[in-house]
Amino acid sequence: MLAGIFASIGLVAGACGGNDESGLNSSGGGDDAQLCVKGQCRDFAPASPCTTCPCTNVCNDQLGGNNNSCCPGLGGGTQPICVEGSNNCP
Repeated sequence: MLAGIFASIGLVAGACGGNDESGLNSSGGGDDAQLCVKGQCRDFAPASPCTTCPCTNVCNDQLGGNNNSCCPGLGGGTQPICVEGSNNCP
């Protein structure tokens, strides 16, 4: 499901921990997507319907918990993303 969302906003997935220069990665084990941030794989998701950070409530809903980061879109994209944990923007 997330692969289709990412493709629709121009993002392509690879394997977390691989040499994907975009930093965008998919765990390959279902709908969970991961992004390599500071050498660690972190869950992430599009921040929609939010269009500009901060998207605190949306990110907490998307990823669960209450300590997630809203980050600018990857690769110059305009859709912000939510990344697991605080201060985890790539």
